[in-house]
Amino acid sequence: MVHRRRGTPGQRVPADWSALAAQLDTLNLIFRLSTRYPQGHLYDYRRELLVIIGPACVGPALRWLVRQTRPQHDRAASTGWRIIWCYAVMSHGRTPGRAIGFLGKFIGFMVKFEDRAVAFIDVLGFKALVAGAVNSEDQLNQLSRLIDLLSSAVPTLNSNVDPSVSRHLIPKHVHISDCIILSAPLADAHLPNYDGLSVVVMRAIQLSHFFPNPGYLIRGGISIGKVWHTDVNIVGPAYQEAFLLEQCCRDPIVVLSDSAAEKWQGGSRMCLKDDDRVFVNGLHDYYIPNSHQHGGIEGAFNEYADLADRRLAERLPESAHSEWVWFKNLLESEASEGLKWEQA
Repeated sequence: MVHRRRGTPGQRVPADWSALAAQLDTLNLIFRLSTRYPQGHLYDYRRELLVIIGPACVGPALRWLVRQTRPQHDRAASTGWRIIWCYAVMSHGRTPGRAIGFLGKFIGFMVKFEDRAVAFIDVLGFKALVAGAVNSEDQLNQLSRLIDLLSSAVPTLNSNVDPSVSRHLIPKHVHISDCIILSAPLADAHLPNYDGLSVVVMRAIQLSHFFPNPGYLIRGGISIGKVWHTDVNIVGPAYQEAFLLEQCCRDPIVVLSDSAAEKWQGGSRMCLKDDDRVFVNGLHDYYIPNSHQHGGIEGAFNEYADLADRRLAERLPESAHSEWVWFKNLLESEASEGLKWEQA
């Protein structure tokens, strides 16, 4: 006999839900068996379980999930979602649409838009590589390496962030196919000098230096405004604007929206202006790996120049050829600026 328990208003869901997580597989098994044999004792047991899981777990779990937004709680939060989904399926398992609708109501309570700087970054050449990988083992291996590079790029950069930096100020990211989406709080009440737009621009420069050596260029857009960014999704007008900026751009650059360009304070070459557009200087010498070592900047620019020459010597599609021409022209102008700093 299962004793019914009611949740108390002040009940808090513990950060460690390993015990509840261990029971979920059993609960799902009971649900499946009770659905197959609806007149048996398991069906009654299922009804008892719903009484327990509902008031005692789901409500407090939602309140807890709303409060927890830090990365260190990802595992516990994931378990919380499993509890909620388990309840949704057990309640409405015979009508999946109702189960999804049930979950959607809870998700609606959790959406919280924030003012953030958002970058949508696309790795160029991915579509052609995927098409070629179907019939070419070499291109398949190249595609596999690129996917590994995409998934490791931001975590690699994050590993170099000073431990004193608050975790909520480190840009969040979502990696989808050949795209990387970043966002950071636009401002921080406790740090008057913090500028989220500069942080996202900096990360875009770092990514611009991350991909050329393997032979790829990037293109994207940066916007500011309202978004809701979780560890698995991003929603909001600022994200949509950043996405559209990338779609409308032909050159291998990360362009700023009008509002982001207006907010950009300038004073450095982190962003440049060309043809009435403001874009990220992806070749900014300060963010070249090993730039502080003697000859580091010159060596990096020489490698980029050799890469551009090799790519331009290939039989590239017209659009890809023009992208590498643009990259080489920017490289020639930025190399002289970088060498001035190195020789100072």
